[in-house]
Amino acid sequence: MRSKRKGEVTPKVMEGRAGVGLPWLEGVAARFQEVWRSGYAPQAMLVIGARGVGKKQFADWVARRWVCRQGYEGGIAPCGVCPPCRWSEEGHPDRFWITPAEEEGVISIEAVRTATERLRVAAHGERRAVVIAPAEGLSRYAANALLKVLEEPPPGVLFVLVSEHLGRLLPTVVSRAQRWRVGVPDRATAVRWLRGACPQKGVEMEGEKIEQALALVGGGPLAAQEVLARGWLPWVERFVRDAGERVWREPVSVAVEWGKRVREEENGISWRVLFDWFQRWVADVCAVALGPQEGEVSLFFPYATELLRAAAGHRPIQEWFSLWERWRAWAQWLYHPLNGTIQGEALWLGYAGVEQERKG
Repeated sequence: MRSKRKGEVTPKVMEGRAGVGLPWLEGVAARFQEVWRSGYAPQAMLVIGARGVGKKQFADWVARRWVCRQGYEGGIAPCGVCPPCRWSEEGHPDRFWITPAEEEGVISIEAVRTATERLRVAAHGERRAVVIAPAEGLSRYAANALLKVLEEPPPGVLFVLVSEHLGRLLPTVVSRAQRWRVGVPDRATAVRWLRGACPQKGVEMEGEKIEQALALVGGGPLAAQEVLARGWLPWVERFVRDAGERVWREPVSVAVEWGKRVREEENGISWRVLFDWFQRWVADVCAVALGPQEGEVSLFFPYATELLRAAAGHRPIQEWFSLWERWRAWAQWLYHPLNGTIQGEALWLGYAGVEQERKG
């Protein structure tokens, strides 16, 4: 596929498949069909859910199913033979995606304006679909431009916004879209799917590895598949040992080592990946520091409870929660062109509480 230029609206190439593709999406897909059949199809829908549960796959299916000329009378799968189904993903006239510009990590106002211009042109089919993913990638100006279109959407156009972080969207945008949640599948379904999906990528599947990957990502099978396929579990174990023990003795050495890994993206471990592991680790530290609670608390690192308890003892619980909140605020900058090496070192030093010593 040709490279994407700044502000360009480009189609998203998804894996070819007849239906919704992932077994746990069949229920929400059937619900969409029923809502459409009942005459209550939304003009804008907000697809939300945890990472790796298939939000983009569901949005892709909605877009393909919406433009198919069979309409709601057909089954779950698009017919595959009408012109809208046979048009290629590249340059599809009635189905397109708005995604962040690669060099900036945000969706610009130019991208939204380009989409608006395209919607002013007569449709080739009966319906058109615009998918925006991730919706939290919209700049403030882009979100305001989108809001104007959502207030008076062209007839036959369905907007599908995909979001993992609802709180980062403009409330006015959220209020104009119907929410559709894609839930985390039950553990048995996720394990069964991973056993079938990962060997295709040459991954040796062991039950313990699958469980560790699913716990780390909060249960999203697609996110767990990435962890397994990239061979990240040994690096996660090293991260756990460093965060639980070594960083308290050698904070600067640990920070420099991980900063180098992030700079070189060793095994695909970028600043964003490291940040994600840290957020989940500190969330577990806070949970362990609170002690026994009513109801079951699912940990991201359930096999490392002793190290989590040891880490929790290095700070008062109030400081752990303060650190977690501070890092939550950092998350909005994840897709901006920051210096990953500096940020990676800052994570470790901030975690160990030695920022001032490092600066000196």
